[in-house]
Amino acid sequence: MNTKLKHLVRKIRKNSTAAENILWKELRNKRQGSTFRKQHSFPSYVVAFYCYEKRIIVEIDDQIRTPRSLYNHAREKQLTREGFIILRFTNVEICRDLESVMKKIREKL
Repeated sequence: MNTKLKHLVRKIRKNSTAAENILWKELRNKRQGSTFRKQHSFPSYVVAFYCYEKRIIVEIDDQIRTPRSLYNHAREKQLTREGFIILRFTNVEICRDLESVMKKIREKL
């Protein structure tokens, strides 16, 4: 991992949103039966949560990272071409209806 990306990952991890923290509590330590990594980096991208065994990426959209921006669209297109399943949720979905979010994640697992 290059130095610039490494610093970005550290910064993102330190400044997690409330929604990221809520979702991480549900995904960490194999609570869903599979291992997830938080703020995982690929050669050119950083994703919120990544399950290596199932090739599932979980992303969270908020006010700063606008949903379906051109960057997100290009990144999602590249990752799906490489065989990853991408699940995208908003902060509001996670904070208000965590059970539905977790149900969707469990269905993909």
